[in-house]
Amino acid sequence: MSRTALSKTQSPKTFSVGIDLVRVNRVKSWLSRSRLVRVLTPRESAKFGRPAALKLARYLAAKEAFFKASGCAWLGIEGFKQIEVTAGRKDRFTARWLKSDRPAGQGSFFDFDGHAGAQVIIKT
Repeated sequence: MSRTALSKTQSPKTFSVGIDLVRVNRVKSWLSRSRLVRVLTPRESAKFGRPAALKLARYLAAKEAFFKASGCAWLGIEGFKQIEVTAGRKDRFTARWLKSDRPAGQGSFFDFDGHAGAQVIIKT
């Protein structure tokens, strides 16, 4: 394994990591209570219509994982509406702040035993 020395003008890259896990059954109650408008961006709402519980659980986990990786102060449940998740190929996604120049994050979804989860990495 080779090592590359950093020049005096380069700085080391740092990464922030976030992970979250959501029970799918718990999210089912959100579908019936019409809380979606509080957590989905207008683009996400238009894209999904009324999402299935697993898909919504994945997106909530992705938003929370991105929020954790960002290291921001808690913004309340409505703060999730400031984070937009865009699904990619397979189980990949991108998450970004809608009204901020902070870096976006790359992540992946996973499912396990009635739970939906997401992990995010932000390069800072």
